[in-house]
Amino acid sequence: MSSPRQKKSPSKSLAVSRRSRSRTRKSNQYLFAGRNSSLSQPRMFTNGHTNGVTRNKSSTSSLSRSKSRRTRSIHRPRKTKGFPTTVQLDIISLGLFSFALFFRVWNIAFPSSIVFDELISGAQITGYVRREMYFNLGPPLFPQLLAAAAYLYGNYSAAFEFKEVGTEYSSDVPYVMWRLISGISGAVLASAVYHLLRATQASITSSIIASSFLAIDPSLIVQSRIYSPDTLVMTFSMLALCFALHHIRDESSTSPASGSIVASGFFSALSISMKYSSIFTHLLLFYLVASNLWKNVSDGLYSTRCLCRRFLVITISLVIVPLVVYLSSWSLHVIWLNRASSPASSHHTFTSFQPKEAEFISQPVTNGTSITLRHAHGRSCWLHSHNLLYPKRYEDGRGSSHQQQVTCYPYADINNRWIVVKVYSQDIQEPSYMDAALRDGDIISLMHESTGRLLNSHDVAAPMSPSKQEVSCFIDHQMSLPMQAAWVLEVDQQAEARGEWLSKSSEVKLIHVNTSAALSVTSKQLPAWGGGQFELVADPFTFHENTLWIADDIIFSAHAVYKKASSHAANITIGSTLKKVYKLHRDIFFNYYEYPEDHGYSSSLLAWPLGYQNLLYWLSPTGNAQIHMLPNIIAWISSLLALSCLCLLYLLHPLLSRRIVLPSVEHTGLHRQLLICFGGYCLNLLPYLLTEGPLLLYNYLPALVFCHMSLGYIHQQSEHFLRWWGQMTLRALMLALVICSFLFTQHLFPLIYGLPDEQSSVIRQLETFTSWKFIHPSD
Repeated sequence: MSSPRQKKSPSKSLAVSRRSRSRTRKSNQYLFAGRNSSLSQPRMFTNGHTNGVTRNKSSTSSLSRSKSRRTRSIHRPRKTKGFPTTVQLDIISLGLFSFALFFRVWNIAFPSSIVFDELISGAQITGYVRREMYFNLGPPLFPQLLAAAAYLYGNYSAAFEFKEVGTEYSSDVPYVMWRLISGISGAVLASAVYHLLRATQASITSSIIASSFLAIDPSLIVQSRIYSPDTLVMTFSMLALCFALHHIRDESSTSPASGSIVASGFFSALSISMKYSSIFTHLLLFYLVASNLWKNVSDGLYSTRCLCRRFLVITISLVIVPLVVYLSSWSLHVIWLNRASSPASSHHTFTSFQPKEAEFISQPVTNGTSITLRHAHGRSCWLHSHNLLYPKRYEDGRGSSHQQQVTCYPYADINNRWIVVKVYSQDIQEPSYMDAALRDGDIISLMHESTGRLLNSHDVAAPMSPSKQEVSCFIDHQMSLPMQAAWVLEVDQQAEARGEWLSKSSEVKLIHVNTSAALSVTSKQLPAWGGGQFELVADPFTFHENTLWIADDIIFSAHAVYKKASSHAANITIGSTLKKVYKLHRDIFFNYYEYPEDHGYSSSLLAWPLGYQNLLYWLSPTGNAQIHMLPNIIAWISSLLALSCLCLLYLLHPLLSRRIVLPSVEHTGLHRQLLICFGGYCLNLLPYLLTEGPLLLYNYLPALVFCHMSLGYIHQQSEHFLRWWGQMTLRALMLALVICSFLFTQHLFPLIYGLPDEQSSVIRQLETFTSWKFIHPSD
């Protein structure tokens, strides 16, 4: 009788066991094949997660449908929150952009007059609309872009003349649109820096910290609210660097990431074609990309063909593309501007910079010539005037003429220019005509070029030296003070035997015809109402060195300027386009123009990082409103300390690694982060030590961007060597630093946006603990 449960034969059970083991081996083979394939592939970052595992089709073909489906379910990537993460990152970037945009476009239409460098940019844009040739030391792409925007605007007639800062815009000038372009670019800068830090292994929190400091920095806000190339140049440079870092992060032996490097080259080309100083950031990103390619040479995963292809792509993107864009902008410049400029439009071209060939050559001073008069001995200053009046009464109770101030200004400035007008000669047979050379004994008048008023003196006591006469630019207040604007020219006969007035060499005296007093300088400085400039007087005692003057620079008469402009424009329109471009570059870099050694707004390079100086951008000609570029002292000093700590951490890393367990600098990204921050800061700052031109505060802004980035990087690196309580303390400190910086910027709002009602108290508070100089509204 057989058992209800029959036992299987040994041969059958052995066969089942073998089939089971065979299936297990095949399944394990598939598992390890999928795992090995996923490990051998490069990590591709998509929404912050790795790619899915590549399925081994050769292994799955031997399995049954049910087994294959069950096995695939093991290795199929789980549904992650990649899309929401991407949306979150985009929201953060969009939030930073919106936050920065608000500060840059709020009430951007005010003031409705020319602000600082808008004088130069507007004149260049007008030149493109009129198709009139002009000359400038910078590349032409920025005015080309804004001229295209004006063309799309469709209502700009280019009849407005950009003559001086403070001139009210006419209704057809699209200055608001031009400022909006710069403001939007400044907001993009904050978002670009956020993505740049994310591309260098920085956390979201660290990236937000660095971007927030850029968003609330008052100097960047003020610069973004005027249409000048500096903001666009910084934005394009940061975008180029960001795309270059994305290329380094994403490229592999199987994925070249060519799109990122091409975008990097394009944005770098735009920045170089707007301002030459952006070449330093381009050199930094070129070094980063080239060093990464050199590192890949020793990697066996990269074939020779692959490396050659990468080298070709990098060369085209970072060398050929910038060169093509740069030459194209200059070619468009010489092709489009085919008309000679008029005297009005040539004003900023020929008087903003001095002709190099005439720098050390003495030339006769002629009737109708615009000149600058420099004090010959002792203190180096220039005869200067501006559209401000002497106070009705001085501090000691004495009255004044309440006419336009005349001072001696220690910097080269557009308000130092005077037009020489020959009144008559002692020899009545000598005709008085334009371009006639002036000699000893001629009677002349000096007309201030910017305001059109004549240099005057009268029997009124000087503001700081009551024993001497006041010198002013005459304004008729319907008082008992007639105009007395005639001066006798006395040329030093020992230096000039022929008695001609020569620039650069002739020492002259200007003797007032009515009072026989000589134009002179004292050692006293005017109070705040005179901006601290040196007092200018008419001294009855004429026999001393303070009465000697030299015609420092000759700016040709209007007729000569027009003639020179027309002839020069005619010269550069002869020949091929490349020859024209070559001639322009030869004139710019070698023998045509250069900046003067001094400038009215120049500052010391050593004063930039600590925010010792401010920069006046605009002063209302009718009210008390004024706009300044002001450093955020809290943020500037903190970022400089953070950069120093980052350098110190890199130097001490080998020592700290012996005491505590620290990852390598390559693993934490410290090496690349320090290279970006410190390298970018030095490359954009140290070249100004070698420049001979004036140093302006806004030249520090590109270096400041890299300095602010170090605040985010030092917060990121702290996570590797601080304990949890140290990290929390540092985060609280960073949060407090951001809040204090914002509150300090908020305190500067009246001077950032030109709010006249609140400026008096803010100016008094700032002058108590800073070295900044302001013009007091009450004066």
